[in-house]
Amino acid sequence: TTKVDRMTEMIQDVSYTSTFSSSTNLNDYDVPLMWSSLSTSDKSLLHHWPVRKTFLGRALGGCGIHNAMINIRALPSDFLRWNMTIHDDNNWAPNTMISYFTKLESYSMPSSHNIPKFWKVDKELEEYMHSRGKNGPLATVPAGVSDAIDPVAPAFIRSSLASGMPLSSLGFNNILNQTKRLGAGYYEFNIRNGIRDSVASAFLSASDTHNEERGLPQNLIIKTGATVHRLLTEELTNIKFNSSSSVPPLLAKCTGVKYMHKGIIQTAHLLSSSSSSSSLHVANSTSSEIILAAGAILTPQLLANSGIHDKGSLVNLPGVGRNLQDHPVISVVFPIRGNLTYGPSIYDMSQEIQNYIQSTIPVQTILNNNSNNLQNMQNDSEYIDTYPGSTFATAGFAAGAFLSSPYEKEANTPDIQLTVFPRVIEPHLVHNHHFNTLHKQQQVLEEFNHHEMDVDWYESCSSPGISCMLVTVALIRPEGRYKVKVVTNSYNKNESDLSKHANNRTKSKLDDDETTQMQSFEKYYGFNLPTIVAENGISYLTDTDLNRLSWGVEQVRKIMRFPPLVNHSNGEVYPGSHIINETLKDFIKSNYTTNSHWAGSTKMGLMQNDPTSVVDENLKVYGVENLRIVDAGVMPYIPNGNTHTTTCAVAMRGVDLILKERKSRLRE
Repeated sequence: TTKVDRMTEMIQDVSYTSTFSSSTNLNDYDVPLMWSSLSTSDKSLLHHWPVRKTFLGRALGGCGIHNAMINIRALPSDFLRWNMTIHDDNNWAPNTMISYFTKLESYSMPSSHNIPKFWKVDKELEEYMHSRGKNGPLATVPAGVSDAIDPVAPAFIRSSLASGMPLSSLGFNNILNQTKRLGAGYYEFNIRNGIRDSVASAFLSASDTHNEERGLPQNLIIKTGATVHRLLTEELTNIKFNSSSSVPPLLAKCTGVKYMHKGIIQTAHLLSSSSSSSSLHVANSTSSEIILAAGAILTPQLLANSGIHDKGSLVNLPGVGRNLQDHPVISVVFPIRGNLTYGPSIYDMSQEIQNYIQSTIPVQTILNNNSNNLQNMQNDSEYIDTYPGSTFATAGFAAGAFLSSPYEKEANTPDIQLTVFPRVIEPHLVHNHHFNTLHKQQQVLEEFNHHEMDVDWYESCSSPGISCMLVTVALIRPEGRYKVKVVTNSYNKNESDLSKHANNRTKSKLDDDETTQMQSFEKYYGFNLPTIVAENGISYLTDTDLNRLSWGVEQVRKIMRFPPLVNHSNGEVYPGSHIINETLKDFIKSNYTTNSHWAGSTKMGLMQNDPTSVVDENLKVYGVENLRIVDAGVMPYIPNGNTHTTTCAVAMRGVDLILKERKSRLRE
C-alpha cells in the first residue's frame, strides 16, 4: 500500500464528518487557545484542503474554524479603494459597509473598571463603545478585558509607547477616525463564553442561544462531507450581443451543482431545470440562484471546472484566479527571561491539556460552563491579568500594533501590522520548513542558561528553561499579487491523467507530505486542486514590499530597545541583529511566509473599466445567469488587517443584494 493510498483511505473516512459542534458537544476546534495547533497537527490535516502555501479550513465555518479569532474591521479607505460606489441604493461606500460591521457583532460592553489601564475612560471612549453593535450574531470580546492577558502583551505596549509610538484606539476598531488605528494596543476576539464563535456556530446554532429572535430557516438543508465538483449549466439561446459594450452577454444559466457525498457523485438542481428523479431539488430557479462561497482559492477552481475562466469553454473571464492577495509575514524572535516567563507557558499547558483530552476525557467535560477545572489551573500572579474565565478561553496572545511606513503614500493609513506572541507558535512559521531546518543559526544563549549553548535557535526556544517571544511583521497593503493557477477541465480527467498531473508537480523533501496529501485528495475526489504562483512568475514581493517589511523589522528592533522589554531580553535570535539593510531584504525575500488572508481572485469591478473583473457590483458573475460569488475573492483590494470580519461584512452585504433582487423577481 502506498503512502497516497493510506492517506486516501483517511480522507474517505473523514469526508463525512464536520468540526461543527453545539454547546453540548464540543471538540478541540472550540477551544480558543488550541488555534495554533489546529493547522499543524496530523489530525487537523484531514479538515484542511491540501493546497500548498495555505491553511484552508474544510468544514462548516471555513477558515473561521481554526483562525486566531482576531476581530479587525476594514478601514473606510479600503472601501474607497474598491471604487464600487455606483449609485445611492446599491453601493459599497464606507458608511454602508461600516453599518454591516455594526449589524454583525455582539459586542460585550465592558464596565469602566475593566478597561485596560492604558486607555483613559472618557466621554469619547464611552461613546465609541456604545456605538458598537450589541445584537449581532458574532460575539466580540472587548480588547484586553475578558482575556487572561499574557505578560508579554503589556510589556510590549509599554515599550512601544516609550519608543514614541502612539496608543491605538481600544481594539483598533474606532475606524470613523482611521488615524486612531495607528499605534500599539490590544486585539478584540470572536469568542463567546470561552468558546470560539465561528460563523458556523454564530449563524447555524440549532439551539440558537446566540439570539432568541433568530432561528434556523425551516427550508435549510446542510449536507456535510459533500464536495462540489462543478456547476451545472445550460447554454442560453437568442443571445443578444452589443458590439458597443465591453460587458459580456449572458451566455449560460447556472442550474445546479454536481458534488460527491459518501463516495457517490450526486447532483442538486433548481426546480425548473431538467433533472433525474434521484436528484436533489432545492429551489425554484425563477427566484433563486447558486451562490459560490468556497473562498479565494477554491472558488476560481470551481469556476474553471465549469468552463468559466480565461479562454473558458463556456465563458471567457480572464480575471478568474488573478489578483490574488495576502498579507505576507516575516518574523522576529527574541529570548525572554524574568517576569515575562513567570509561571508555566500557556502553550506548554495547551499541549498538556490537549494530550490529556485525547487520552482521558472529552473536551466538553473540561469546558462545561459549570466546571472550574481550567480556571483552577490558571496561574494567578501579578503578571497575568486574571478575568473570570481561563487562559484556555483566550487566543493566548493579546497585543499588536499598526504602523505607517515612509513608503505608504496614503496619509494616516497603516501598511504594517505587528502581532506579539509570548511563544514561537504562529502556525505558518511552525509549518514552514525553512523556518526550522534550512536556515539554522548558531546562537550563544549563556545569559539565559548561565552556560554556553551551541544549538539551533529554533530548538533552543523550545527547550526547557528557555522562552522566546515572537513578533510577526505583516505587510497589509501589498503591491505584489499571486495567481490561483487553476486546472482546467480537471473534473473529467481519468485517474491516470490525475496521477500524471500530480506526479509532474514540483516536489522536494520539504513538500513531500503536502504532495502526498494533494495526490490523495485528487485520487479520491476526481479533480485536481489549484496551485498558487506569483502573478509575475517571479516573486510575490515587489521592491517596495521588501522595503516596507524591512522597515517593519527595524521598528520591532527599536521597540525592543526600550524598557521594559530591553530589561527582559538580550538579543535577537531570528533573523539575527546582524541581518540588516540589503541582507535583511534578501532574507525577507527568501523566508517570508503566507498569512492565509487570501482575497481578490474573483474581484468585483466594472467590466467596461477593468476587463479582469469577474463579478459586478451585485456580486453576479459576468456572462452567467443565476450565479453569484460571496466570499473574500470578490474584494478588489485586500482589507487593512485580518480579513475574517470584513469577509463576514461582505457576506451580509451580499445577503441584502440577493434578497432585494429576489423580492423584485417575485413582484414581476
